Amino acid sequence: METQLHQGLVKISDYKALLQGELFSRIEKFSNNFITQNRETLSAYSRRWITDPLHQWSRQWEYPFVFSEVEKYAASCTARPIKILDAGSGITFFPYFLEETIHGAELTCCDADASLQEIYKPVNKLMGSEVKFLHKDIRGTGFESNFFDIIYCVSVLEHTKNYDEIIEEFVRILKKGGRLVVTFDISLDGRSDVPIGQVRKIMECLENRLSPTDKSGILNLLDEKELFKPDIVTTTFILNWNKSLLPWRYPLISSLLASLKRRKLPHFGIKKLTFACHIFKKI
Repeated sequence: METQLHQGLVKISDYKALLQGELFSRIEKFSNNFITQNRETLSAYSRRWITDPLHQWSRQWEYPFVFSEVEKYAASCTARPIKILDAGSGITFFPYFLEETIHGAELTCCDADASLQEIYKPVNKLMGSEVKFLHKDIRGTGFESNFFDIIYCVSVLEHTKNYDEIIEEFVRILKKGGRLVVTFDISLDGRSDVPIGQVRKIMECLENRLSPTDKSGILNLLDEKELFKPDIVTTTFILNWNKSLLPWRYPLISSLLASLKRRKLPHFGIKKLTFACHIFKKI
């Protein structure tokens, strides 16, 4: 039986169970094949970011979480195509997996990195794909209002100070009844993005403009006692369980630099992060 990919914070037991399931196996197989097929095309980009996005601590849950919501929405929607936006996309296997797996899915990727335009072309050709790429800031995409059925934004909001403008743009271009799926890291020690105090602001901004599909997940997220429970997935857990999944090539150096950047006392342990996933509906 597949793990229930619930909203909010993620328990270690659920995380481990997901990785043993059929869904993750399917996604992993596709991702591995995508990397192998496009290794040369993606080599320069991989050096700037990462070679294997799926095998990162939070994305092992985030991609299956997004897929599950897209699949559920598609099953309830008779109209085609289902227009889906990958907001702040970079270039990964994931939109191609959705395109191949979800009947009638029409994928658009949007990112401020202009160099991606020349990478998507050969990848699309090799994959026999029609995934579209738009070079735009996600604060102002230029799409028509009420255009997309689903927007997903994986680990992007925490890397910008303009999340209110981004959310406003998402609301504008999302169809009535459409879904916004957001995931983001949370800094438990205040040395990364987003600090706990800012999480409340992001969630308030989302709730003011859209309707949460699971209020309990948000309440748990905003309860600091929940954030520090020992059964929640954090980078500290990942360090002890499988440190190759950490998002930093040199965790201790990254941690020290983060402390200095935020004018905090040097900290010689790794940065402590957790993450959360949420779904909102446009009413």
